[in-house]
Amino acid sequence: MVLLRADALGLTPLNNPVGAVVLAAHPGLVDSVFVAGRGLKRDGALVGVDAERVRRLATESRDRLFEKAGVRVGTG
Repeated sequence: MVLLRADALGLTPLNNPVGAVVLAAHPGLVDSVFVAGRGLKRDGALVGVDAERVRRLATESRDRLFEKAGVRVGTG
């Protein structure tokens, strides 16, 4: 189940909710996500995810790939 924020200006006035979701909704409006009753995202934030670790691993992976390709990268 995906819960969307309906208070965004782009969805106003919300007289046709289905049409608004199809035509104007975007990922930034996702408030909560539940799969098999388990909350994966709440209040717009991922649940149980170490975001700093994910960023670090992604950066390390990029750096390794660029190094193998002979491309120099800066920090960050």
